[in-house]
Amino acid sequence: QLSENISSPPSVINLWSTGTYKKDISIAELEEITNQSCAQILTMVQLLMKYNWEKSPELYLVTNGAQPIACSENIAMEKTPVWGLGRVIVTEFANLNTKMLDLSHEPSEEEISHLFMQIISEDSENEIALRNTKRYVQRFVKRETKLCTYEQKAFRIYKSSDKYLFQEIKR
Repeated sequence: QLSENISSPPSVINLWSTGTYKKDISIAELEEITNQSCAQILTMVQLLMKYNWEKSPELYLVTNGAQPIACSENIAMEKTPVWGLGRVIVTEFANLNTKMLDLSHEPSEEEISHLFMQIISEDSENEIALRNTKRYVQRFVKRETKLCTYEQKAFRIYKSSDKYLFQEIKR
């Protein structure tokens, strides 16, 4: 609950989506985590938008492991919906200064220090990944070769209890 007598807009840092990386996650767990994190963020946005701020409030959505930097990096699937919702918030609530920051699966103290330096900076980027001392933003770059190569295989997907299983189809 925001007080009625707040004169300057708040900076809200959402750290709810920075939990431990789960390598194996069931569909039920994925749905539950997604519903909880997105509902919590949506409630915050609705609360922030109830007020007519002179200056836009800042909302920082922090995740860890939601955005891959290298092809070999595992993705925390339960955290990626936060970035999807964040992109919707950027589009639908342009007067809310929303930024998404992604840390590594197990951020070091130095990386967390860089996170707070990023938050207090006057950066105009709204999608940033931090890995140790490096900062990554999205850019289109013309490349002659593919960055990631994958073998082309066919798979059959079927549901077993509360998990989806993939079975390779031999040709």
